[in-house]
Amino acid sequence: MKSKKDNGVFEAIRMAAMSHHLLTAGTILCVAASVVASLLPPLLLAGIIDRLTAGIPLTMAAVLFYFGSLALEGGLSSAQESLLVLFGQKMTHALRSEMSQKLTRLPASTLAGQNPGEVAARFSGDVDTVEALFTSGIISMAADACRIISIMAVIAVKNTGIALVLLLALAGTAVAEDKGSITIDNAIVGKTYTIYRIFNLNSHNTDYSAINYTVSEKWTAFFAEGAQGRTYVDIDKTYGYVVWKTGASPANFAAAAIEYAADKGIAHDGQVGATSSTVKFDDLALGYYLVQSDLGALCSLDTTMPNVIIKEKYSESTVDKQVQEDSTGDYGDHNDADIGQTVNFRTTINVVDGEPKNYVLHDTMSAGLTFDPASVAVTIGERTLAKDTDYTLVTSNLTDGCTFEVKFKDGVLKPNDVVEVAYSAEVNEYAVIGDTGNDNKTQLKYGEDKGTEWDETHTYVWQFDVFKYAMRDGKEIPLAGAQFVLYKTVNDEKFYAQVANGKITGWTDDKEKATVFETPDNGKFVIAGLDADTYYLEETKAPDGYNRLKEPVNVVITANIASGKTVTATITYNETATGTVRIENQTGVELPSTGGIGTTVFYVIGGLLMGVAVVLLVTRKKMSTSK
Repeated sequence: MKSKKDNGVFEAIRMAAMSHHLLTAGTILCVAASVVASLLPPLLLAGIIDRLTAGIPLTMAAVLFYFGSLALEGGLSSAQESLLVLFGQKMTHALRSEMSQKLTRLPASTLAGQNPGEVAARFSGDVDTVEALFTSGIISMAADACRIISIMAVIAVKNTGIALVLLLALAGTAVAEDKGSITIDNAIVGKTYTIYRIFNLNSHNTDYSAINYTVSEKWTAFFAEGAQGRTYVDIDKTYGYVVWKTGASPANFAAAAIEYAADKGIAHDGQVGATSSTVKFDDLALGYYLVQSDLGALCSLDTTMPNVIIKEKYSESTVDKQVQEDSTGDYGDHNDADIGQTVNFRTTINVVDGEPKNYVLHDTMSAGLTFDPASVAVTIGERTLAKDTDYTLVTSNLTDGCTFEVKFKDGVLKPNDVVEVAYSAEVNEYAVIGDTGNDNKTQLKYGEDKGTEWDETHTYVWQFDVFKYAMRDGKEIPLAGAQFVLYKTVNDEKFYAQVANGKITGWTDDKEKATVFETPDNGKFVIAGLDADTYYLEETKAPDGYNRLKEPVNVVITANIASGKTVTATITYNETATGTVRIENQTGVELPSTGGIGTTVFYVIGGLLMGVAVVLLVTRKKMSTSK
């Protein structure tokens, strides 16, 4: 009978190490050599700096030694990683062999009760996880620990005082590394602040740029399949990892989470009554937190920095203005559109005033956008507010330059309400073309004299230039008289552009109704009012004497918008990036013509034939005379 120690993960690892003792020894030696080699570059660099400080000239040998130490460190690190991978493979084989042997010893009844998928997962995923934990985790951690100890030893030899300070700092960091804090600045005295840890932090990299979360146990039901929380996140079925959905509203998420916590009596993870302008929550487990005050949700945030400072911003109401990009369906601070296209906007109002009064939403559109009053829809969560009952829509006799105003009736809005005002506008012929964009800005005014800053969106409209030419004697010659139509495809159906005054006015599926572009004497024309999309220029008539293009010219407009500040558009045609679409026409094959070489050939042949005839005639006469 086997003892317990003869089985299990560690026994399999031990057997793998014993079976491949040379590989094991080589791995250990390589790790040790890598640790030692990592100390050489800083020591050599310190020596070089000391020599230079002392006025001793730098020698080539010192430089070569330094760069050689860097190369040695890199080589040993690579060798370490390679050996760890190889050792991991051997260990994986040993683990699976051990599991197979154990599986053969299990009774049939046990196997019958097992889910086949679970058994397969243990042989594949679980073994790989153990292998990664041991090689990349335990061994790497041990190597790092040895490296830190070695560095501390070198520092202790050089300066004992500095070593002690560093040791204390490392100890403090180690104690606090898995704890965080939330500090609320500008807190309102007398208000109570409550925090909820919605997601647990599982792991993160050094600078917290890569992290993963799982759902906190208290919030499991909120994120169950089909529950309200799944509107905002996706959850991996295997490991439970949380992924935020694109376009999900953090404000709506916070409001829904607060409502759920109140309804289900979710236990909070901290609660403090503000006695000053600063409130701090210490010793927090790292994760994603929702912060609530008597005024509503402050924000949802993570503490993985690990210490976060936030400002109480919900003592005042806020607005968030967004526009929808039709190609993705996502809302943001910018989009692209055709002239004639309908653009959707939404403004989110966070109501936190203790007694909401005199709430008026002001909206101003640039001349290139035509507001549609019938499109306005105002909602609070699932509830749709009634026009003229809950609010009034004002579109005329406005003295502040606004396009429209939404005036809420007092008593309709409550503290902590999240109001969404949705509406649309059409991009018209006055739209600004290019990187300036067409603005739509929103401001909220409320109370006696309170108000928010203007929040803006930008709708961009593009154009491209066309140059029609032919090559003659190595020069580009503009061609007049070429005719084109422009079309795009939607679900494999062609839609042709209709244009007035050089700008798109609409699209039609009837080619006969398409606008025909004809090149003038300079061979150039412009098509403006376009979305960022793929288009096709089809030549319907070539200039006289030239061949018509067999295939349409593919034109792609790509918008490049960096943080809403630097805005450009790249024009690509037939996979060539340029600012102008350059289209060359070829002539047909030149045939012989009067006065050309063809006639000359005939003249030469005719002359030769006549000469031959004369020679034959003279010869024949001489022969007759001689008879």
